[in-house]
Amino acid sequence: MIDRINNYPFDCNRPLLITIYVFTVVCIGAYLLHGIHFDANLDNLGYKSAEVSGSSALLREKTAGYNSSATFASSGKTMEDAITNFGVLRTKLDLLKRIGLHADSAELAYCPRCHGHLRHAV
Repeated sequence: MIDRINNYPFDCNRPLLITIYVFTVVCIGAYLLHGIHFDANLDNLGYKSAEVSGSSALLREKTAGYNSSATFASSGKTMEDAITNFGVLRTKLDLLKRIGLHADSAELAYCPRCHGHLRHAV
C-alpha cells in the first residue's frame, strides 16, 4: 500500500499538485495571521466538564485562605529513632493546638510500613 502511494507519479496529476500547493499556502497564511499562542496556565489543558469545573470552584470557595488538611509523619534511621521523633512531633503539635495555631486533629493513623502508629493526621 505504501509502495503504491510512493510510486504514484504526482508530477503527472496537475489538479492534485494545485490542491497540495493551495492547501500549503492556506496553512502557512493561517499560521502567519494567527500565530501560535501558548497558554501558560496548565490547568487549561484537556477537557473539563461543567460538573468538574463547578465542583472545583465550590471546593476553592470553601477552602479559601487555609489548608483543609495536612499530614505530618516522623522518620528515623531506625524504628526507635522514628518513634522518638514522633513523640517530639506530637508534643509540638499538641502545643500548637493549645495556643490556637493548629485546629483539631485526628489521633494517630496506622502506618503499615512502620508496623505501628507513627503518623499524626491533621
